[in-house]
Amino acid sequence: MPTPYPDELIGSVLARAVIHNGLAPKRLVTHLLGTSSRSNYSMFLPTNLPDLAIQTRTDAKTLLWGHTVFPYAVAFMPTAEVHRLEEKLLVGCTADQGSTASLVKSVTHGLPEFRYCPRCAREELSERGESYWHRTHCLPGVRMCLKHGHPLHGTMTRPTTLAQNLSMPLPHRQRRHIEIPKCSLTLLQQVAQTSAAICHGPWMHQSEWLSDYRARATALKLTLPSGLIAGARMAFELQEAFGVEYLSDAGCGYAALERAWPALMVRERCCVPFAPAKHVLLSAFFRHYQSADSSFSYRKPGKTPIDSARVDRWLATAIKKRVDAAIQRKEIVTVKGLLEDTGKWQIFRHHRASFPLTLKQVEAFKKSEASQRKTGGREAHAKKLLAIQEGRQKPFVYKYRPRRKLKTSVEAVDFPPKLVIGTPAPYDS
Repeated sequence: MPTPYPDELIGSVLARAVIHNGLAPKRLVTHLLGTSSRSNYSMFLPTNLPDLAIQTRTDAKTLLWGHTVFPYAVAFMPTAEVHRLEEKLLVGCTADQGSTASLVKSVTHGLPEFRYCPRCAREELSERGESYWHRTHCLPGVRMCLKHGHPLHGTMTRPTTLAQNLSMPLPHRQRRHIEIPKCSLTLLQQVAQTSAAICHGPWMHQSEWLSDYRARATALKLTLPSGLIAGARMAFELQEAFGVEYLSDAGCGYAALERAWPALMVRERCCVPFAPAKHVLLSAFFRHYQSADSSFSYRKPGKTPIDSARVDRWLATAIKKRVDAAIQRKEIVTVKGLLEDTGKWQIFRHHRASFPLTLKQVEAFKKSEASQRKTGGREAHAKKLLAIQEGRQKPFVYKYRPRRKLKTSVEAVDFPPKLVIGTPAPYDS
């Protein structure tokens, strides 16, 4: 096994071992970890650090803190929890003793691809004869190399299995692929610096991060006239600063501002744990936020008015699809049933005039074969009437259905027979 380079990701060490030994990835991992531990292996945080430390001739604690994402994953946890997880990993936990999958997921969820710096790869190739995957380049939201100030490139695809990860070409053999996010370079640099500080230097572990964020938001005057923190406004400003695409790429996107994670992170008595990337992004936002006239405004209290035009367009399209499906299946439905399927029956019932496009679709539906009360009658019924008129079919036969007799306490009253539409009255002249 090769010795790890500075800031090298632990999975990169095994990837280089595959090349050095000329072994298949599965065979190498089976030899090092055993078949029972292969499913627990991760490119970012393996569960058998003591065995890997012996193979790489490195101290297990150095391997954990210097070549895995463990420092980043636990950066915003209380000190006692960090020590508990550290002890668990240093003794070599297995699947029976517990899994660290949640720690790995909190980091890899915001990493759609492996990233690398082409200048770093060229320098490593000339100095060492090979390149490697840097740990600080493969963290959520990190899109810049601090050493060269150059945007990071990414792989075209993200491997999913262990064998694919270990057989993936090293950075100097990757095809260059770069997507510069539409985001302030100052914010990108701050995110990269904070992520590097977490991995390389002593980090302050505490349990009162949310209280600190509330104090910083108050100092930046991100508050309401009542003195409460304007969480929705802060979520809006953060989204405007980083951009929707960048936040989504980092696994931190959101739509509803009132329930977005920035608003929750400054809410009192919030006990929900947040991913490390969200802490890093919020910290960078607070550091470089400059108060200015915002275009954001809160909704007025009370019932939200209906956007009739938007609902009308959506409802007309939904009805057309539903009618086409009913005609194809030769299904007969009513107007009420049609609109109840879309969940907008009550709105349409009380505000018909506000939905002109929907009314057109409803009128077209009434003329279709799927309508229970088809306008103008059904084609089959019209054909029968034409056949009767031309003598090709016998006329319809209507039968009287006399009503049953009802007995009263006085005497039995005999009601006249039921009148059937289209037949002469049964009364005598």
